[in-house]
Amino acid sequence: MYLDHCVGCHGISGDGRGAAAARLLTKPRDFRQGTFKFRSTAPGWPPTDDDLMRVTTQGIPYTSMQPYGDLPVEDRLAVVQYIKTFSRRWRGAPAPAVLPLPAEPSDARTPDGVEKGRVAYGRGMCKQCHGVAGDAKGVMAHALIDDWGAHTRPADFTLGMFKSGPRRIDAVRTIITGLSGTAMVSFADVLDDGEAWYLVAYLCSLARPIETREHLAALLLARDYPDEFARHVGAPTPENARDLALRGSDIDAEKQCVKCHSVGSMPARRSNDWHVAHFADPRSVVPLSRMPAFPSLFDADGALNADGLATIAYIQATALPDPRSIGSEY
Repeated sequence: MYLDHCVGCHGISGDGRGAAAARLLTKPRDFRQGTFKFRSTAPGWPPTDDDLMRVTTQGIPYTSMQPYGDLPVEDRLAVVQYIKTFSRRWRGAPAPAVLPLPAEPSDARTPDGVEKGRVAYGRGMCKQCHGVAGDAKGVMAHALIDDWGAHTRPADFTLGMFKSGPRRIDAVRTIITGLSGTAMVSFADVLDDGEAWYLVAYLCSLARPIETREHLAALLLARDYPDEFARHVGAPTPENARDLALRGSDIDAEKQCVKCHSVGSMPARRSNDWHVAHFADPRSVVPLSRMPAFPSLFDADGALNADGLATIAYIQATALPDPRSIGSEY
């Protein structure tokens, strides 16, 4: 299962240096260290099997780590056990304990709760990385480097999508545990008991109104490839987003992609950088792929051109969730 689905990004030895890794914006995890971002355990501890299973099943939004919930449970469980063989951290070690999370206060989802969260956002200095408006444009945003030497990007709360999961408790867990290997430390000792819930309520309130999949696709592309998007498209406005997706539809028809790919056939959305790697070298992410490379979607320097942006925008717009439903589980 690992060779079929994981090796292209994480590498044959689990070092995070698979054939596609160089083109991915969020670098694949190096399993050899046993350090994982998304855990229910205390800082410094490895994740539980349930943690690894959760990420394998639901994926990580914004990144090339797609959901594998369509695979049989026994296959996902097998991958989790295989991943653990890359690191010595699990050899003979006791099972890591789950860190208890605070109960949700009764007023957490009220305007008063949101205001309490705004105060917590300021006291925790969250704006330094995530920005005053929660748009990932804090003064430290461009200087963040993880333990593996890769640049990392803070979450953009205005998009209403969270890497840790679709529920408020998932975001609370991240605030309490932190993300190992990154600048996102645990805030358990900074916040009062239950205050993480207020902070999440405030983060949810920062989500901008997005009506169409095309607009959401354009916003994500502009976030991932700001220079290319500004040069070829301009601002990610709803009008530009619509025109970009329509152009991508024309390119899709011209290249006769529908012969192999039916429209809307990828409900488990892959990230923009995954598509970039796939267009540049299909076998880097799908070892047995029969799809040819599409150099026409790139400039001479390897950057996405206008056709590349349009093609990805169209693909994403057919598979992204309805933006009006994002956050409905919160």
